[in-house]
Amino acid sequence: MQPVIAALQEEGYIIAKNLFATPYDCRVSADFLEKQTDFTQKMKDLIENTFAHNDNTPVILLAHSMGNLHIRRFLNGQSSQWRSKFVKFLFSMAAPWVGVPTTVKGLLSGDTIVKSWYTDFFKIFQRERVMKLMQTFGALVYMNPALGVWGDTPLVHFSQDNSTFSAKDLSKLYSLATKSKVLPGLRRLLEGILDDKAPGVNMTCMMGLAVPTERQWTYENFTSPALGWPKRSMCGDGDGTVTVDSHNMCRKWAKSSQGSISIGTYPGRSHSGILGDHTVLQDFIRTVRYINSL
Repeated sequence: MQPVIAALQEEGYIIAKNLFATPYDCRVSADFLEKQTDFTQKMKDLIENTFAHNDNTPVILLAHSMGNLHIRRFLNGQSSQWRSKFVKFLFSMAAPWVGVPTTVKGLLSGDTIVKSWYTDFFKIFQRERVMKLMQTFGALVYMNPALGVWGDTPLVHFSQDNSTFSAKDLSKLYSLATKSKVLPGLRRLLEGILDDKAPGVNMTCMMGLAVPTERQWTYENFTSPALGWPKRSMCGDGDGTVTVDSHNMCRKWAKSSQGSISIGTYPGRSHSGILGDHTVLQDFIRTVRYINSL
C-alpha cells in the first residue's frame, strides 16, 4: 500500500488529517469482525470525524483484497442516507467479491504460501503446521467460493474414487479430508454470508487479469491433502489470486445500475503488484482529482 500512500501525499493528502488507514485482523471473518469487535464503530467514527474535520467533505475510500469484503459489509450496514452524506467514492482494488478458490486448497493442505518458500526460503515452516494454522482462520472459510456464484462448479477432485466436490459440498469435503472438528461446522455457519450485494456507493473496480489463477485441484485420495501437495492444478483467468469471477460481479453491478460503477482492467497485473503499478496509480490519481473537482 506504500506506493498508493506516497502518490496521495504527492497530491497534498496529509496523514492523520485527511489520510487514514484502518487495519483489521486478517484471520477472522467479516461477520466476526462486525459482531465480536469494535471495528464497525471505529470505522464509522473515523469516517464521520474525517468528514467533520475537513469542512464536511465526504470521504474517498480505498480497499485492497479482503479489505473490500469488510468495507462492503460495513457500508451495507449503514443507511443510504448515511452513505450519501459521508462517502463520496470507493476504489476497489483486487476484490475477492465472490470468494477465492485457493482458500479451499489452503484449508485442505496448507498450500497457501508459494511452494518453493517451504524448501528454499522459510525452511522453518512445515506445511502440516501451516495447514493446521490455516484451519483456525475464519477468514479463509469466509472467503471460500460463494455459493450463489460457484454453486456446482468443481473445485476439488479425488482421482482414487473419481469424486468431485463443488462449493456447495465444502462442509462435506472438510469432514472427509481434514481432521478439524471445527472446520465443517464453520463452513456451514459462514457459507451464506458472502453475498453478491454491491457496496451501495459510487465506485470503480480495479483488477488485474490475464494472470494464471488456480481454481481447481486434484488429490490422490481423502488422506492425501494432509500428506502432500495436489497432484494437479487447473488455472483460469484472474490476477494470480482472485479469479475473473469477482471482476464479472462488478460488471453485473454496473449493468444493474447499483450506483455509478466503473471498471478498470489491467492485464498482467498481479494481486499485490496492482498496488505499485505505474499505470494503475496514474488512473487512480486521475480519478481522485476528478472526484475532488466535483
